[in-house]
Amino acid sequence: MKPEDKKIIRTHQVMLADSLRVLPYKRAIERAVKKSDIICDLGAGSGILAFFAAKSGCRKVYALEKNAQVMAVAQEIAQKNDLASNIVFMEKDALACRLKDKIDLLLQEQIGAFIWDENMIAQLSYIRDNFMKRKKRFIPQKIEIFFVPTDYKSKAERAISFWSKKHYGIDLSPLGFKLFMERINGAVLPGIVSLKDSRTFLSKEKLGYTIDFKRESTIPHEINITFKLKKGAVLRGMLVFFKIYLDEKNLISTRPKKNNTHWGQIFLPCFQEKTVEKDSGLNFTLRPQIDPRKWKFDFEVLSLS
Repeated sequence: MKPEDKKIIRTHQVMLADSLRVLPYKRAIERAVKKSDIICDLGAGSGILAFFAAKSGCRKVYALEKNAQVMAVAQEIAQKNDLASNIVFMEKDALACRLKDKIDLLLQEQIGAFIWDENMIAQLSYIRDNFMKRKKRFIPQKIEIFFVPTDYKSKAERAISFWSKKHYGIDLSPLGFKLFMERINGAVLPGIVSLKDSRTFLSKEKLGYTIDFKRESTIPHEINITFKLKKGAVLRGMLVFFKIYLDEKNLISTRPKKNNTHWGQIFLPCFQEKTVEKDSGLNFTLRPQIDPRKWKFDFEVLSLS
């Protein structure tokens, strides 16, 4: 087995093992599917959403997956579970596909760790605008993106702190300096963390942006948010998490909690840590792109008036 194939299997194992993700999708699909429905599973991967739809008794499912090896395995799973009769597997990039039928319900889970990094919006809007019936239905329906300033200390910062102290009477800081240089080189890059609670929050979280799949066609150019800080601390970055609304009764949240989803949370570090005072203000600006390495973000601390 090729290394890239092993990586794909591990990725799907992580996602399928995430019951906080899979079970709400299953419930939402079972609630939504009608016997007359023609459904599209966009970016089908293992085929799990298509299988849920087929088991719910729909008329037909188009399962779109551009990776030939992944699609072949999904087809094998469908055959093994007697689900192949009403699933049409298509080895296609969504932006190049042509569907013979109009779609009643669009399923997708192309929500990357950095929200937009799987080119979700372009692919979904293409299928929506070209191949869906007038009364469009989606799972999920929308995503709300929340922001909160934090004094969370990253692994790199904790390592630098460790190496800056003498250990066993020996100054080992040259090794720590190498870590510091790595931090400088990657300081403005987003990272993924998995926080268990809100203890590092410096204010209440705020809703910064909503992705409405009925209307969304582009990634937002800029998101601006202003916060009032609830305590004095060292501002180390911005934490980003989201809520996925599958339907009115089923949602998935990546807010920090004891049991996190596989997405975790996004951490946007300050290039220079800032000491902030209680009740001071903070302006934050994010300019996202598909590639998170190209995200631009700024922190502006507002002095107490």
